[in-house]
Amino acid sequence: MERTSLLVIGAGPYGLSTASYAKHAGITSIILGEPMGFWRQSMPRGMLLRTGTGWQIDPLRTFTLRAYIEERGLREKDVLPVPAELFIEYADWFRHQYNLEVRRSFVKDLTRHDGLFEASLTNGNIIIADNVVAAPGVRDFANLPKGISQQLSPGCYSHTAQFTDFDLVAGRRYLIIGGGQSAFEWAALMCEDGKAEKIHIVYRHDPPALRSANHDFWASVEEMMDLTLSVRGWFRRLSSADREALMQQFSVEGRRRLEPWLAARITRGSIKQWAKTRLAACKERPNGEIEVILSCGDRIVVDHIICATGYRVDIRKLSYMRTLTRAGPASLSLSGGYPVLDNYFQSAIPGLFLSGITAVRDFGPFFRFLRGSTVAAQLIVSRLAKDFDGRN
Repeated sequence: MERTSLLVIGAGPYGLSTASYAKHAGITSIILGEPMGFWRQSMPRGMLLRTGTGWQIDPLRTFTLRAYIEERGLREKDVLPVPAELFIEYADWFRHQYNLEVRRSFVKDLTRHDGLFEASLTNGNIIIADNVVAAPGVRDFANLPKGISQQLSPGCYSHTAQFTDFDLVAGRRYLIIGGGQSAFEWAALMCEDGKAEKIHIVYRHDPPALRSANHDFWASVEEMMDLTLSVRGWFRRLSSADREALMQQFSVEGRRRLEPWLAARITRGSIKQWAKTRLAACKERPNGEIEVILSCGDRIVVDHIICATGYRVDIRKLSYMRTLTRAGPASLSLSGGYPVLDNYFQSAIPGLFLSGITAVRDFGPFFRFLRGSTVAAQLIVSRLAKDFDGRN
C-alpha cells in the first residue's frame, strides 16, 4: 500500500499538463497510465494534426511544442501540418523536462473512505490518495451506431479508435460511416498506405468544405480560454441557446470542414462519397462479405465497416469509476453521462477532479481538444493548492 497527495489517472495531454503544474506548485503526485496511450494506439501512422504549433501542454509556457521544434533544429514551416508522431515526441520530451515518472499501471477500482481515495490497481497494488485527477482519453467513449452492433457480428465493424493498422487492408473494400476529418483522413491513408481497393464514405450532411481554418474563430477560442481562467464558470452561466450556438460553431468548424491538404487525397477513384445518405440496413453473407443498403436505395458490398462516428461521454464506461457512480451518499452526480463539476473541475465527491472531454458539459466544447489541457491544469492545481496550504 502506498500513499500520495495526488493521484493522476491518465498520461495524455491533460494528465501530463496537470501533473507538471502540480509539481511546480510543490504537490507530489503519482501518475498512472500509458504515456500518450491514445495517441500511440488509436492514431494511424501518417496522421496529421489540424492544429498549428501554438497548441501545447505546458501551463508555464516554457517547454512548448515550438520550443521542442527549435531544440530539434527544425523550422515551423517545415513541420506543418504537424504529424501526430512529432507531437508524441514532443510530449515525451516535455515529460522528461519535468522529470515526470509515469507508471504503466492501471486502476481497476476507485473508492472513497473516510475522506481518502483508495485505488486498486490491476497488478494488485493499492494507492491511497488525498486527491484524484481523472484525465481519461476518449477511447472508452467511442460511439458506435446501435444498428451496426445489432445487425453484424463484432468482427465485421470497428471504430476508428480501434482501426489504425492498415497493413492488411490491401485489396479489400470498406465502408466508412461519418463525414468529418477523421473519416476522410482514414480513407486517404487506407488508400495510400494500405492500398485498399475501394472505400465508400457515407454521411448525412452536405459535403464538408475544403478550406483553411477560420482564424477569427480560433482566435475567439483563445479568448474563451482566457475567460475560463479569469471568470469562473462563465460557460455554464450562458443561456442554453448561447451554449447551443457555440456548440454549433464548433461543429461547423471542426466537423463540417476538411483541411485543404486532404483535397487531392480524397478525389481518387478508389474513394466514393455518399453525401446526405445513411446506412439503412446491412447483413453478413455466408462468404464473409457485408451487403449494405443505403437510404438512397443503392446496395454496395464491402469487407468491413469503419465507424468514424466520434465519441459520446458516459462516465460509467470507465471501469474504475463504476463504484463511485453507483447510487449512494459518496457517488458522482451525473447529467447525461457527464460528471457535474464545479468551477475547478471538482466533482460532487470532494477531492475528485475530472478533465478533458468529461468536462465539456460544464466548461465547453474546447475541452474536447488538447488546447484545454493547460487551462484545466491551472484551475485544478489552484484548487488543490488551497487545500494543500490549509493542511500545512
